[in-house]
Amino acid sequence: MCPECLQDLKNVPKLMKLISNLKTEVNTLNGKVASLESRIDTVGQTDEKEQVAQLGKKITEVNAHDTCYRNTATNRKDETTDVIKQYLHEQSEQLTNKLDSVVSAIKSANKDLVSFLTKSDHFQAQNKAQPKKDVLVLKNNSTEENRALNNAAYTRTKSFKWIKLCVWS
Repeated sequence: MCPECLQDLKNVPKLMKLISNLKTEVNTLNGKVASLESRIDTVGQTDEKEQVAQLGKKITEVNAHDTCYRNTATNRKDETTDVIKQYLHEQSEQLTNKLDSVVSAIKSANKDLVSFLTKSDHFQAQNKAQPKKDVLVLKNNSTEENRALNNAAYTRTKSFKWIKLCVWS
């Protein structure tokens, strides 16, 4: 629009009144908007404060539950560990007793076998026919070991381990 046209429009009284009413209404609405914005800010701040307070309570509750859970888990772990230790201790004692009985049985069988071998005619004949070195199975051929093993005989078990049988004289 040209500036002259605007000047002509300003001169029209009805239009001027309408423009003035619109300006007043815009100012009123701007005031209401500002009022609403301040209320929103106030409510937002209040909500934030309440939310922060509620969040603090929730954090405290979570920490309490977490501590309770940790204590419970630790207690459960301790109890489980104690039960396992007790079971292992009992098993260890049982194995020790079984091993002791096996060792004593081997010792008595060893004594019986040694007495049988020393009294056996076959063993004595074989022993006289061959030198001691040939009868004994030696890991080393050192003379010290041969002397140390003069009173011993060896036999082989099913598991292919060498067992020293002491000759009681």
